[in-house]
Amino acid sequence: MTETEQAALAVALDRGLIALPETGPILVQGLGAGAPLDALPQARTLLLEDFEPQADRLAQGGWTVQPVPATSDDLRARLQTDHGILPRLILYVPGKQRERALGDLALLAETLAESGILALAVANTGGAARFQSDMNDLFGGVGVLSKHKCRVLWAAKGAEFKTGLAAEWIAGATARTLPLLPQKPPIATAPGLFAWDRIDAGSALLAAHLPASLAGVVADLGCGWGYLSAEILARCPGVTRIDAVEADSRAVAVARQNLPDPRVSVRWADATQPHEAAQWDAVVMNPPFHQGRAAVPDLGKAFIRAAAHGLKPGGKLLLVANRSLPYEADLEAAFKSWRNLIDQDGFKLLEAVR
Repeated sequence: MTETEQAALAVALDRGLIALPETGPILVQGLGAGAPLDALPQARTLLLEDFEPQADRLAQGGWTVQPVPATSDDLRARLQTDHGILPRLILYVPGKQRERALGDLALLAETLAESGILALAVANTGGAARFQSDMNDLFGGVGVLSKHKCRVLWAAKGAEFKTGLAAEWIAGATARTLPLLPQKPPIATAPGLFAWDRIDAGSALLAAHLPASLAGVVADLGCGWGYLSAEILARCPGVTRIDAVEADSRAVAVARQNLPDPRVSVRWADATQPHEAAQWDAVVMNPPFHQGRAAVPDLGKAFIRAAAHGLKPGGKLLLVANRSLPYEADLEAAFKSWRNLIDQDGFKLLEAVR
């Protein structure tokens, strides 16, 4: 989601190209605070948001927020329980991963009431022309407004709606298995998650150098779909508990499939925020340095501060990162000592002691 996409959607609403229904729920996905969200009736608007920090900010602003549900049936049940009817308006700003965006588009469209309107905004550089074709294929027609280097697309759900195509897109976005090494079972993943179609090279480097002596309570901050936690369980028999923390609710759902071991707790939470102090014997992490389409190196620095806060005195951090990321000064400030264990293939593996 970008401000320009939201601004373009606000223009379409202001011009009356997309009308706000006078009654009934309004469903919104992918919008942040500001226009056009501020123009919506808060009491009957449901926001779908998978990124926990954003969900928390929106909830603090008084909005009703929930993660994107697994099926349109789940979403329909929630809306009919709370409002008695299905939405006649859905606003959507899709993410950058195509299979996931199409799956969400189809899920939202299935949830829409008959003759209701689904409107989305996409930057021209984000595949607006392709989404226009997709909307036309799904609904049998589409309205278009070009503004702020974006396209706002809207369509009414009628007799020409392609239920089979919607089902195909939803199936394409659901969890699937990723084959690993021959001696290991397949693991679940899903389009749109970080490294969803491969083992990330940085995480593989960290996993290969996990010390077998790792023991006690371990945190996996930014656990994604659970690869590092699974490797800890396989390689470190002395580990008694793993706190796996992840901000993407869909990654949390997949990680819980991959980590049925009772020693693992997978939480939907912001890993950059302080958790209970001095609770972990070790922390492992491959912190993200992108948020949406933007590079945010400070994100990894916040992970480092959160790890330091949660580690017991003498606890150890194992951190893998791209070689160019400037984390050394933050380790120096937050830890008693640190060292670079490995510098290989564009990655560095750093160890720090609290």
